Amino acid sequence: MLSFLSQHYDVLLSTSIIESGLDIPMVNTIIINRADRFGLAQLYQLRGRVGRSARRAQALLLIPPLRLLTNTARKRLKALEQHTELGSGFQLAMKDLEIRGAGNLLGPQQHGFIEEVGFDLYLKLLKEAVAELKGEKTEEKTEVKMDIDLEMYFPDDYIPFSQQKVELYQRLAQAENQEEINDLRSEVIDRFGKMPPEAKNLFEMAEIKLLASQLKLSRLVFRNNKLKIVYSNGYLPSKKQIANLSAKLSEPMEFSATGEFAIAIDYSGHEDSNWGQKFKFSLQLLA
Repeated sequence: MLSFLSQHYDVLLSTSIIESGLDIPMVNTIIINRADRFGLAQLYQLRGRVGRSARRAQALLLIPPLRLLTNTARKRLKALEQHTELGSGFQLAMKDLEIRGAGNLLGPQQHGFIEEVGFDLYLKLLKEAVAELKGEKTEEKTEVKMDIDLEMYFPDDYIPFSQQKVELYQRLAQAENQEEINDLRSEVIDRFGKMPPEAKNLFEMAEIKLLASQLKLSRLVFRNNKLKIVYSNGYLPSKKQIANLSAKLSEPMEFSATGEFAIAIDYSGHEDSNWGQKFKFSLQLLA
């Protein structure tokens, strides 16, 4: 090892012990044999032994034919291939958690079922289980289906990196109140500049979905400038709310009570106005 550090040797043949924090800036290539047998954290640390200076570096991972690899090994290698940016350790840690399982924090099991349900849902289930053990009541959040014929996404020319977009999509979907949505909107504008129409639509939809969940709606449909508001089974607007809606909206309306209660509003006469504001105003009248 000392001879290699002194550059008497050009190649160091070693076990995985070198993953433990060695800093040799002159090294620019690492070849990892049978990379499929290493854990994701090990591979990440081994890869980090090169590229520690201004020299261009590379990590070569040697594996058998793909058909001979286990499904778990394929997932580990794919995750390592996808996360190569500086500071991607956290994303790799989350992926490793999904692959291996987080264990059962409420019992003796050391392997959980997070791979089957996903990390976000796992945390939600865990939170509900802890609240139940404490005797706390958890408010059931209504999941609203959205059927909207508008483009809602972060364009590539606005946010070029897919990992950043995925993170923002997740944070927007997990926002639990208007303040969190506003904070995220301000952050996106601060980082990437003025939002294009597609991104604006995405935030409008998040706000509307939050309102719809509070109203116990099951579905919102907006096609051809016509809005359909559908309530979940067992939930109905009061006569006062319907009267308020009818009094303050001039657009044609239809009410349906066959199965789920639904309200259809025709906005065809106001195509130039902001669709998000129309949605929110209509829902706020029903609050």
